[in-house]
Amino acid sequence: MRRKLREIFAAGLERVNPYAMIRKHVRIRDNALLIENEGRQTMVDLSDFRRILLLGADGPGV
Repeated sequence: MRRKLREIFAAGLERVNPYAMIRKHVRIRDNALLIENEGRQTMVDLSDFRRILLLGADGPGV
């Protein structure tokens, strides 16, 4: 039972891991930023941008 609980706990942590989330849902293909979320895909043409800044916040106060 402990092993199963550890597996469940590890899966929960992986689900909210920001690094894993970005790797899973954000891609750059050709000159476009692709963002996938809940089965929907958003594409942003990057040709008008010089750089991209990714900001995030975490915690109960956000």
